[in-house]
Amino acid sequence: MKHPLYNEEHEMRARELAERYGLVQTGGSDFHGFYGDSGAQLGSKNIGMAHFEELKKRKEQLGRKKEQV
Repeated sequence: MKHPLYNEEHEMRARELAERYGLVQTGGSDFHGFYGDSGAQLGSKNIGMAHFEELKKRKEQLGRKKEQV
C-alpha cells in the first residue's frame, strides 16, 4: 500500500493487514500533485511487478467465477 503521506511504519502496517485479510497490495501510478512536505515524486510509489501479477491473477479468478454463475 503506497501513498506519498505514508511513512515506512504505515506501509508495513498496511502490508500486514493486506496479508492477514487476503487483499492485494496496491499503489497508484497516477500523480495528483505534491502532498505537503513529503517530497514524493511521480512514479516513486511503485508496487512492483509481483503485486501487478497478483492483480491480474485475481481478475482472472473473478472472471472464472462469473462464468460459473
